[in-house]
Amino acid sequence: MDYKQAYNEIESLWKYGERELKENGQGEQLFIPETVKALEIAKAVLGSIEQIIWERDMAITQLKELGYELGEKIK
Repeated sequence: MDYKQAYNEIESLWKYGERELKENGQGEQLFIPETVKALEIAKAVLGSIEQIIWERDMAITQLKELGYELGEKIK
């Protein structure tokens, strides 16, 4: 499973948990409020990781276009 698939799965669970909490109220739902909040945080973290990976890859590409490698000292 990649980050995008994990993100989509967490987002789906989060939406389900929020909807269930609204419909059934506290104490009657499968997901407790803390679980819904944890899923929201996990979704944000996975989204951040994807952004960081994209930014790293972009920086590496730009360095290569300039003839450098990541971590290389530029004189």
